[in-house]
Amino acid sequence: MQGIIFRGTIRMIPKSSWVRPAANRQRRSPANPFVAFVLGCLMVLAASSTNCVQAEIIYSGVKNIALDTPTFSTDNYYGVAFIPGNSQDQITFDNNETPFGLTLYVEGNGVGSPLIDSSGNPQALSAGTTIGSGSSGTFGNASTQYTMVTYPSGSGNWANVQNGYLGVSFTENSQTYYGWIELSVTPQPNNLHATIQGWAYQNTAGESIAAGDTGIASVPEPSSLVLAGLGGLGFLGAAARNRWRRRLVLASRS
Repeated sequence: MQGIIFRGTIRMIPKSSWVRPAANRQRRSPANPFVAFVLGCLMVLAASSTNCVQAEIIYSGVKNIALDTPTFSTDNYYGVAFIPGNSQDQITFDNNETPFGLTLYVEGNGVGSPLIDSSGNPQALSAGTTIGSGSSGTFGNASTQYTMVTYPSGSGNWANVQNGYLGVSFTENSQTYYGWIELSVTPQPNNLHATIQGWAYQNTAGESIAAGDTGIASVPEPSSLVLAGLGGLGFLGAAARNRWRRRLVLASRS
């Protein structure tokens, strides 16, 4: 019986140093990019849904309510109720005849207060002005009638103001809320023409609001996000499959 003689030395190679065939190294599942993309889409949808539901500013929409005083013998009144169902208007406007001519008044009817300057006149604010506890000026007495403008003298902060904002505060269930009312005032012969264009308030008690802020953000609709997500998934899937196929081809050649 012949024996087999091995010449040389035998070395033990640690398992950690083993190298897999190139074909096995190149095969990776394309599923992980799909999972990451789907989770990202779900997070975006959840965030957008929260923004749509939890709106902080309540906006009336465009109103364009005319407050005309066509003659010196008529009176035109309008009350703004920020919170629907409230038994009392939070802010009221009175456009009427006075011994000095035609005057536009604002008062809180015991509930609301206009933002006034140091002379006690309601301020005509520009868009973006902060309305709240830190506003420049003070909020008047809720039971006092304040003059916005008088014609023909043209006295008052609201003379010839177009798209100005009246800062207001009002109380509901012993809590203070802040808001704005957009108005335009135009003098005409024997007619003080005023238009209430809309209003809004911050529905979180004590929180300030910017004049003109309607709370309407340019957030895509959830349906649009879903369609974008599906399109992105299709594109990502095609790219992943192409990469996977190229790797298989390279592995087969090695």
